[in-house]
Amino acid sequence: MTSEQDILAAAIVDRHAYDMLRLHMGFQELSPLGQHWLKHIEEYYERDEAAGSCDRKLLRTLGLQSASAQHEETLAGFYDGLPIIGGSPSNVVAAILEYQRNQVGLQLAACISNPDHDTERAEELVAQYQELLLATESGAHQLRYVD
Repeated sequence: MTSEQDILAAAIVDRHAYDMLRLHMGFQELSPLGQHWLKHIEEYYERDEAAGSCDRKLLRTLGLQSASAQHEETLAGFYDGLPIIGGSPSNVVAAILEYQRNQVGLQLAACISNPDHDTERAEELVAQYQELLLATESGAHQLRYVD
């Protein structure tokens, strides 16, 4: 399974991968650490619309400058744990879809394991899961319910 660190690393090395990430995933789908770094990746690309990738050292510096002293070590550890990868937008889209499918699957499992589960919510999650499964299998790059 692709981790959010893999997805963020791809967004750093490839602007198109970042664009796909923002098209298919919302901030709320990432951990607070992932949200912090995605915010800085987003700001980096907004400052330089021609940038095809982020400079890893500069991005790290920018991301840690805004951090409080008590969070700096945790944020640095997360960032330093990002893999060094080459960009492949098609693979990033596949990774995003896989990540989302896993998240929706976990939500669905939690929903239906509750004896008093909300049937309407379960149906929504089943529909989302099926759409993600179809998108992953067909290589589709667009989803209808992105925030």
